[in-house]
Amino acid sequence: MANDPAPRSRFWPLTYVMSVRRLHLGLFSYSIALGLTCGTLWLTGLNFDKTLPAQTRIVDAAVLDASDSTTEKTLRVELTAPPAGNCVKLSEHLLRQVGPGPQTFYPLGSSMSGAGFRAPDEVAPAALPQRVKSQDFVQMLAIPASIPDGQYEYVFRSVYTCLWLGGLIQRRIEYEAPRIPVRVGPP
Repeated sequence: MANDPAPRSRFWPLTYVMSVRRLHLGLFSYSIALGLTCGTLWLTGLNFDKTLPAQTRIVDAAVLDASDSTTEKTLRVELTAPPAGNCVKLSEHLLRQVGPGPQTFYPLGSSMSGAGFRAPDEVAPAALPQRVKSQDFVQMLAIPASIPDGQYEYVFRSVYTCLWLGGLIQRRIEYEAPRIPVRVGPP
């Protein structure tokens, strides 16, 4: 208003702080509200550790013998994977060459999973129950002929992007399974 003697701030957080000052308890109630807010955020942070996705367990990794008609080999990996929950999981499968010198990683494949990834023939994905226990998988990964024979380690890495409180809070979790030695080529 034009004839208002005291102009007021239009910045809403400041307006709320000033209104708390005018309350009967004033600064005391503001301190209580601030303490409750900080306490709630602290308890939410503690709860994050309990809601971390379980880790993928690699049961076995072995190089299968190639037939005489092909030069490419196949790596057969058995793993147990937990449900992703509210997380999207991006996984990477690698072979790391064992030996002196710089580390050399050979990518074999990657995968993405999560609550939003369903088979295309499923009609109502929202009505389907979430998977609650770990499932066993077997993945067949092609080893290109360009990878030299030798001793390697199978490396499984994944990155979880998790949403909590309706997507208000996002957290990224990195995980690497214990490495498993494999031999490519003749022993």
